Amino acid sequence: MMNRKEKTLRTLIIVGNDLRGDSRVEKIVMASVRAHRDVFVVAKKSMSKGKLPISEVAKLIKIDFDPNYECLDYGNRLGSYVMRCVLRSRLFLYRIKNNFSYKCKRGIYRLKQTLGNLLYDQRFPNCLISTRNRLLKPRRARIEEKKLLTPPQVLGLNALDFNRYISVMHSWYLPAAIRVKPDLIHANDADTLRIGVSVKDYWAARGHNVALVYDAHEYTAGVFRPDPTWLPAMLYQEALYIDKADYVITVSEAISELLQADFGLTHRPAVILNAPSAQTNETAMPFPKLRVSLGLDSATPLFTYVGVSSPARGIHTVVEALVHYPEAHFALVTRSTSYVNACAQDAIRNGVEDRFHIVPYVPHQWVSNYISDSTAGINPAIHHPNHELSCSTKYYEYVHARLPIVMSDLQVMAQTTREHKIGEVFEAENAVDCARAMKLVGENPQVYSKNITAELINLWSWEEQEKVLNSTYAKAISRSKQLQVPA
Repeated sequence: MMNRKEKTLRTLIIVGNDLRGDSRVEKIVMASVRAHRDVFVVAKKSMSKGKLPISEVAKLIKIDFDPNYECLDYGNRLGSYVMRCVLRSRLFLYRIKNNFSYKCKRGIYRLKQTLGNLLYDQRFPNCLISTRNRLLKPRRARIEEKKLLTPPQVLGLNALDFNRYISVMHSWYLPAAIRVKPDLIHANDADTLRIGVSVKDYWAARGHNVALVYDAHEYTAGVFRPDPTWLPAMLYQEALYIDKADYVITVSEAISELLQADFGLTHRPAVILNAPSAQTNETAMPFPKLRVSLGLDSATPLFTYVGVSSPARGIHTVVEALVHYPEAHFALVTRSTSYVNACAQDAIRNGVEDRFHIVPYVPHQWVSNYISDSTAGINPAIHHPNHELSCSTKYYEYVHARLPIVMSDLQVMAQTTREHKIGEVFEAENAVDCARAMKLVGENPQVYSKNITAELINLWSWEEQEKVLNSTYAKAISRSKQLQVPA
């Protein structure tokens, strides 16, 4: 039984998004509510209308901030207004300069690329190629040397200046986060880590102990963003602040190993899967299941994908695979994007549009139940560092729906699929091989689904992950007290 102090523990959860669609954070919030903690969530203000379910049990602090300028002086409105005007004009000039610089660098890059391609042309003599290799040898040596350095050495001391967005976010989030005066902070992803450390340090200087848990939802070094300043800024932030967290958690064993090796952590990050709740399959849904809603009979092979759709997710591979498996239907449970529309056009060109179904999202607590009348779940993601390192949320949703899995050959998910004999693996972006795996599962799905046991579902359930989460919180609180230096 929890003592009185634990019941009144004030928990601050910091999120860099607007919470919509973030099932991991929602489950973390509910776990703290069930543990009888006072829960505060600081997140971005959403442009969408509608009330979030967690708003009924947690205190939401939604930050409506402009990432184009900082809020520096909260006490002087006139001074703050003048400063913002100055910052806005400086930002305008910076964007003009940056745009010109980008175009120049892009032009030089294309010129180098063209010259490089010409040197590898068979019409050019080998002596030019060997000369090029000799010229590039010092540069290649420097690149290899940098790989052996720690992130701060690679990025330099001013790496945070590379991404203004992080600093602005810190300025706007910090006052609200400090006012909560938390006992425990759960910082989600690298963009909130600096905020969590700042709040912890602020209250430590005033005699109030705060435990900090950093939750790495993905391996930052393996993330791609269009903004070239994002990655170095995030890596620097992790390198600078991760050892100030009392405990680190993440989503897979592979990422846990990498984080400990990269940053020399004394504690191995705890693994908390973003798994569905085992209880959600027992609750009644206010709408029919997927196959019924599509009007398909039970004999029709139906393969389902759930989640974000982008080129990196490989949806186009399955659309093309339908050509090679004429009996199969493919349901895409997602939100509409330009990529989804492009896949729909591909389906029309390939003559499979009547077997390609685009279906809107359903609330995360009903996903497994909703898709459970499918033949199999499919994940055709292409090779990408973060895709290789953990099982995605959809993977566990398929298992909870007791569906066999058709999986591209990504390292961790392919290995898990083979180890538990719950599906077939195909070569990523190979439509013919994808059709082969789909056909193997579609013709005899029970061979695979029988291996999805109650024990496996329980192991990969949020109920089990919640135990690890609460244990980690207790360890973080204990460690923060041990490290606290008396004033």
